[in-house]
Amino acid sequence: MTASILPAPPVWSPPGLDDVLSFLFAFGDAFRARVTEPAQSERSDTVGPMDAAALSLGRSLLAARTEAELADLTAEALSKPWLPTFLALSVELFADRAAKLDTLAADDNARALRSVDHPVARTMAQAHMLMGETMKALRALYGSMSKERLERDLRDAGVRTLMRRDEGIAPLVADPSMPPAVARLVLANFEGFVAMLGLYELLRRDGLDAALAHPLAGLLARQWVVGLRQYLRLLASFPESRVPEAVITPEERLDLRTIQAAHDATRARWRAAPEQSRLAVDALPELDDDA
Repeated sequence: MTASILPAPPVWSPPGLDDVLSFLFAFGDAFRARVTEPAQSERSDTVGPMDAAALSLGRSLLAARTEAELADLTAEALSKPWLPTFLALSVELFADRAAKLDTLAADDNARALRSVDHPVARTMAQAHMLMGETMKALRALYGSMSKERLERDLRDAGVRTLMRRDEGIAPLVADPSMPPAVARLVLANFEGFVAMLGLYELLRRDGLDAALAHPLAGLLARQWVVGLRQYLRLLASFPESRVPEAVITPEERLDLRTIQAAHDATRARWRAAPEQSRLAVDALPELDDDA
């Protein structure tokens, strides 16, 4: 029987940059170990409060029995108050410690999964490859920015996150200044993140063979891949990200300048529109209950 490596979920406290860094490294190592080691092997992994809190999101998804229930549980997971801070710090890590994160290119995890003859394992291997492309794109994108602009953007994002952190990620994707086409890609990335944690929890709980055979595994794996691909579409829309066309074709990329201009024009027209007259309720015809 596989020993649990997770303590009880702690009381939430805001994570720091080192918390997120340690989680990402530990997660990668533990994920690979679950794939390459026998399910019966006893493990002595220890995790910190941030790790337990993040992995508890994955556990919550495993109650789903249908795709609709998975969507509902994913939305509930994305309402956790510490998640925006965690994700914002994850983004900051790529700007602050890009060189150290080279080891997180996900190649080892993808290689381990490619050796497993199962369609869900192949989908998971694809997800790890896309994670590697995402990390390379972020490093390239941040490398093209001036230090002043990068610090300003990260500071502004952090302020927005902390001001409304109790609402989960909703304020981030419902920001009226963000075009809906962009918001959808950002939301898909968040949904993919929690699906990744769900798959890991399935592996941790059931072992590799049973996890791959679980009816939920395919749904989680596809949600993970879709989320990563959608986010890569957004990153690839910035030429500085240098995402290969073999990964995201030119047709999949967004014309961000045109999309933002159209969105700004729509918002300007809405603000300039005259206030609509209120409907006179007493002028409405009465309903005939016998009709």
